[in-house]
Amino acid sequence: MKRIVAVAIGSYGDVEPFLVLGRELQRRGYHFGIMTFTDHKERIQACGLEYLPIQGDLTEMTHRLLSESKGAKHSMDQLKEMLERTLVCMRTFTRH
Repeated sequence: MKRIVAVAIGSYGDVEPFLVLGRELQRRGYHFGIMTFTDHKERIQACGLEYLPIQGDLTEMTHRLLSESKGAKHSMDQLKEMLERTLVCMRTFTRH
């Protein structure tokens, strides 16, 4: 079975399209997971899709990105680090 993982870094509006896509791809025989913040875990699992966690806090990251420039630089560094961890998790997920 082919495995696909989508990454959604943002609000529910960023996750929703992947819920629709994931259900359809599962219907067609794919294993589909969504990697995002814990805020969306229950909704993803309720749709029968696999939830893959992104470490960090969505609200905190958003607040820092929208704050002063020092905060934004720090948040971008955190985002880069988070994305590097995300790539490792995605590779693991798609190899099974």
